[in-house]
Amino acid sequence: MNIRFEDKILSVEDCLALLESGAIKRPLVFTNGVFDI
Repeated sequence: MNIRFEDKILSVEDCLALLESGAIKRPLVFTNGVFDI
């Protein structure tokens, strides 16, 4: 039995290739110095 989220896990190489091609965007993290939003 496959767990659904396991199909979404990428290797480092695949992730870097998708970032470079623009297929996925880097996440933006905003912080107020105490909490990440």
